[in-house]
Amino acid sequence: MAAADRHLGDALVSVVVPVFDEVEVLPELRQRLVAVLEEAHARFEVIFVDDGSRDGSGPLLDQMNDEDARLKCVHLSRNFGHQAAVTAGLQHVSGDVACVMDADLQDPPEVLLRLLAEWEKGSDVVYAVRRGRKEHWAKVALYELFYRLLARLASVPMPLDAPIEPAAQLARARATTSVLVDGAAVASVAYSTFVMP
Repeated sequence: MAAADRHLGDALVSVVVPVFDEVEVLPELRQRLVAVLEEAHARFEVIFVDDGSRDGSGPLLDQMNDEDARLKCVHLSRNFGHQAAVTAGLQHVSGDVACVMDADLQDPPEVLLRLLAEWEKGSDVVYAVRRGRKEHWAKVALYELFYRLLARLASVPMPLDAPIEPAAQLARARATTSVLVDGAAVASVAYSTFVMP
């Protein structure tokens, strides 16, 4: 969908939610996520990816789908990990815009409205940066190490999980990605990025 043609009322919004043993939080997540997407006045689908849960999340997701066809579920045969679950979900989206969020409610679904508003204004990639983590310090250190390693290996600019300077509360950037074939750049793709702390 071209940036000039982006209107949430005309778009299909796909939200991918990887799930692993989240049966306790799924009812609240469903209520809040559906409320937010209905407030956006967009057609939507939520693709929950059950990543081998053992706590009853899978049957609850199936029940949610039976009650509301906009809530879909992909069941993985075992726990493959968060990124594999996200990838599986993205392979099943049919929307004009795809959003990814975790099921644990550490990232509030209500933020989607601001992110979708920036997409509607023309940003191709919109992401938020956490101001702080609630996990144990050792886990936070591993996250930081992982994202720094990923940023060094990636061929596109990657945000680090660190605070953004207060002066840059809402930053816009143009990023260019070169597509390499046998070491030679054959195409460049520019996309507008919006960062929301």
